[in-house]
Amino acid sequence: YKTYLDIMQRGLRSQLHFADRWNADYAVIIGPKEVREGKVTLRDLESGEQETLTLDDCLEILAQRATA
Repeated sequence: YKTYLDIMQRGLRSQLHFADRWNADYAVIIGPKEVREGKVTLRDLESGEQETLTLDDCLEILAQRATA
């Protein structure tokens, strides 16, 4: 996996645009809401679909899709 952590405090839209330019397949979003809920949001950058789930579930889904 390639990962990128934005530390420049850019907005979400800018970060997703950056991910698109790098041809990323997915974005894992961890914002204030996700931190409060103890979850992450997984966004499919091709379809635009997203779901909020536990980090363990997110990692499992990404592992399954990487081997598919």
